[in-house]
Amino acid sequence: MNCGTIVEQRFCPKCGQENSINRPSFHYLFSHFAEDFVHYDSGFWKTMKTLTRKPGKIIRDYLDGKRKTYVPPVKLYIFVSFITFFIPFILPDFDQSENDSGFISETTNNDFEGIEVAGVNNIKTIQQLDSLQSVLPENKKLTGLEYEIYAQTLKALERDVNPVLSDSADVGNSALGIDVSEDDGRIFKENHKGFNVGKYKNIQSVAQFDSIDKSLAKEDRMGWASKKFFKKLIEFREREVEKGEEVSSIFMEKLSHNLSKVLFIYLPFFAFFLWLFHSKKKWLYYDHGIFTLYYFSFLLMLITFNILISWIMTSISLLVPSLANIFTLISLFVILFSVGYAFFYFFRAHSRVYGENKAVSRLKSFMLFWINSFFILLILMVYTLFTFMMI
Repeated sequence: MNCGTIVEQRFCPKCGQENSINRPSFHYLFSHFAEDFVHYDSGFWKTMKTLTRKPGKIIRDYLDGKRKTYVPPVKLYIFVSFITFFIPFILPDFDQSENDSGFISETTNNDFEGIEVAGVNNIKTIQQLDSLQSVLPENKKLTGLEYEIYAQTLKALERDVNPVLSDSADVGNSALGIDVSEDDGRIFKENHKGFNVGKYKNIQSVAQFDSIDKSLAKEDRMGWASKKFFKKLIEFREREVEKGEEVSSIFMEKLSHNLSKVLFIYLPFFAFFLWLFHSKKKWLYYDHGIFTLYYFSFLLMLITFNILISWIMTSISLLVPSLANIFTLISLFVILFSVGYAFFYFFRAHSRVYGENKAVSRLKSFMLFWINSFFILLILMVYTLFTFMMI
């Protein structure tokens, strides 16, 4: 017995526990699990419905003592946070798997049969065009204008077959020597020649960086923080180019894994700003904490919804490539709608919970929204830099 009493009767006279040593069956375990799930599920779905459709109502009810029908804010936040940051790791990456197999690129390349030039078929590249031009008789050679038209046509077709980034993007990245023309998840490719920053030219290793740094005059050297950053960037490049590691993927994985921690850390700061803007006599910090937990739970649900929609649209666009642009627009519309609804939600919830004059409530909401947006963005930037320096 749980109380330690030894009994021979069916029930313990001391604590009331049933005297049973039988091992529970699988049916018992399953039914018990289902019972617990349905019990939680009913409260959970009612909480979700109220939280998403009626901004601020669940917060107002909870602060007024109507708590039986809702999932408590801390429990809800932990559950939704887990779902939000777990889902991306269980959804199949169809796009990546098909690209890895070479299916998409091979299909596209095979469909391109080239163009006809001077009676010769299947001219696919400018090199083939040049070869043809060199062997044609003088009276059949292409004129300068004709050659330029064919050359530009082949360039355009090559871009369609093997899409790359625009020239402006290439120029923007060439200053650091970063090649992002291939979408293989890596920033630095095998043909990366090194960094060019100021008087630091063609830097390919940390040792080379240190050597050039020592040779420069003191006023031409980088500052301490810049050195730390670029040394890490060079190490990043060495690991990807020389050792073949996919450091970019490791970086993104660590960033995603720990993003929930960043949001969790910001919770008390969000509540603190609410506390600053409202009466200290009427509202306790605890009240602002409840508002914060429910609002952040709503934001996490919105993020989860966008992740699922984006995955669904991407998956369908792979099945129906001709409608890919439409599905991309749908995903973009959902994102814009979500951002707009998050903005509206905060204003409506703030007005309903704190019950202030409309003009005052909107002014406070506007200021709080942008103050928090600024600090969240700042923390994310610092966290991204910290993650980069730690990999």
